[in-house]
Amino acid sequence: MLELWLVVVGSLVHGVYGLSGSNVVLGLLVPVNESVWEHFKLGYAAMLLWHVVPDRWRTPTASRHWLPTIMGVLVINMCVIVTFHVVRPLFTDHVAVLSVDIGSYLVGSIIAGQMIRRWPTSWPPHQRLGILLWIAVGVIFVYATVWPPHYPLFIHGGMGN
Repeated sequence: MLELWLVVVGSLVHGVYGLSGSNVVLGLLVPVNESVWEHFKLGYAAMLLWHVVPDRWRTPTASRHWLPTIMGVLVINMCVIVTFHVVRPLFTDHVAVLSVDIGSYLVGSIIAGQMIRRWPTSWPPHQRLGILLWIAVGVIFVYATVWPPHYPLFIHGGMGN
């Protein structure tokens, strides 16, 4: 099930940078700190790994086409960003904020998995567009990791504190 894959693998990806001994190349596509922006990489890395998983390990109904999967990544990230700006400011307790953060990724993963599963089969997957979007998002992650802007989304801790 794709949703479970996104949650489990996305969660595991969270600690990969630290476990790798701060590998710079790996840090370009997995979170390197606790900023909201870096957490956008969770879905990207998990979904990218989805494309290389052998067929026998995944459900046949979940697409591996490039366009629906990158759109799924963007859906996850939209859930995270909406939660960051709308729900998270309502809480001050660290446990509640952490629960909201994790919950936003969980909800985004469920929505993304359902969207990908229901992607119209009569509509061509537009592989080239999907691959170009994957590359574009990857380049943006690399750029913002190396040269992060000075906005709260990019600051370690998420709220700019």
